[in-house]
Amino acid sequence: MACTQIPDLPLEQFGRDVVNKWIENRVPLSGSLELDLRCNLRCLHCYRDGEWPKGILDTDEVKSILDQVAEAGTIWLLLTGGEIFLRPDIFEIYDHARKLGMLVTLFTNGTMITERIADRLQKNPPEVVEISLYGFTKETYEAVTGIPGSHAKCYRGVELLWERGVPLKLKTVAMRTNQHELADMAQFAEGKGLRFKFDTMINPNFDRSLVPCNVRMSPEEAVELEFSIPGRLEEYRNYFEPRKDYNSSRLFSCGAGSRTFHVDPYGNMKMCLLLREPEFSLRHMSFRRIWDEMFPPVYTRMRTPDHQCNSCNLVSLCGKCPAWSQMEKADMESRIEWSCEVGHRRAEKLGFYDGPVDQYSRITNETKEIRLPVVV
Repeated sequence: MACTQIPDLPLEQFGRDVVNKWIENRVPLSGSLELDLRCNLRCLHCYRDGEWPKGILDTDEVKSILDQVAEAGTIWLLLTGGEIFLRPDIFEIYDHARKLGMLVTLFTNGTMITERIADRLQKNPPEVVEISLYGFTKETYEAVTGIPGSHAKCYRGVELLWERGVPLKLKTVAMRTNQHELADMAQFAEGKGLRFKFDTMINPNFDRSLVPCNVRMSPEEAVELEFSIPGRLEEYRNYFEPRKDYNSSRLFSCGAGSRTFHVDPYGNMKMCLLLREPEFSLRHMSFRRIWDEMFPPVYTRMRTPDHQCNSCNLVSLCGKCPAWSQMEKADMESRIEWSCEVGHRRAEKLGFYDGPVDQYSRITNETKEIRLPVVV
C-alpha cells in the first residue's frame, strides 16, 4: 500500500521541479569544453581566425577542470573542438568525465571515426554524438570543407557509429553552397531513424573578419528554407505563442553565465562558446570563484535605456545574442541586421506581423515603437 504521506509525483514533473530549483540556485548545469582548435577540415563558414598559439591544456589540467565542474554540479558536458579526435588523449578525458557521472555529448565532423573509435564508443556510449554533414554529394560537401576525400570519411564515420547503435544525431550549417542539398541530407538521416537539424546563422571570424558570412544566405532565403520543412511553422508557432508579449532590457536572455559555461583549450572560462570576452583563466582562478564572482556582473547587465530592442517582443524569433553582436560588431549590445530581419520575417510567416520586413536591414531607433499585435 502506498504511503499517504508521500505524494504521487510523476517523474517528468519531479525532474522539472528539481531542475527549476537548480536553476534558481545558479547551479552550472551544463558546460562545454573546447579541447582543441585544430581541425582537419577547412570549412568556408568556420569562425576560427587562422593559427592559434601553443599552450593548450594538457590531460591532467583538463581532468582537474572536470573535477571542479562536477563538484559544482554540472550534469551535461559538451566536448567540442576543432576536431576532438585530433587529441590523442580524447578517451582519457572522455572516460574521466563519464566516471564523474556527467552526461557527455561529442561534437565531431566524423571524418576521423575509425572502427576502433566506434567500438570504444559502443562499449561506453556518450549521451549523443553529433556529426556535421556539409553536403550530401561529394562535390558539395568538399566544396564546403576544402579537403578531397573528406566526404567519404564523414559518411563512413556515420555508418560505423550507426551500425553499433551509438546514440547519434546529424546536423548541418545551411549556406549558399549546400542549401540545395538540405532535403537530401534530411532524408538520409530519416532513412536511418536519426534526428536531423540545421542552422542558418553563420558568424564572422573571432577576429571579426566577415569572410565566413560570404556564404550566409539572405534573411529571406533563410526563412523560406526554414519554413519549407514540414511541421516547422507549427513548431515555431507553439514556441512563440507563450512568448509573444515578452520584452526585456536584459542583455542576456539565455542561460549563459547563470546555468551554462564554456572553457577554451587554454583554460580560459567564458560564459558561452561564442562569447570570447570577458574570459577568466582557470589556470589562475578556481571554477567556483569565476562562477560566483566574475560571471554575475556580466550576465545581469542591462541594455542602455534607449536601445531599439528593449521594446521589441520578437527576441524569441530573432535570437538576439550578445555573442553574435560581439563577433560581428565588437559590442555585445549592437543589433545584427541579419538576425533582426530574420526575426521579422519569421513573425510574418506566423501571422504575427505585417510590417515592412524588407526594410529591416535599415532599421533605425524607431524600431522601439513597433509592437506586435496581441493574438488571442
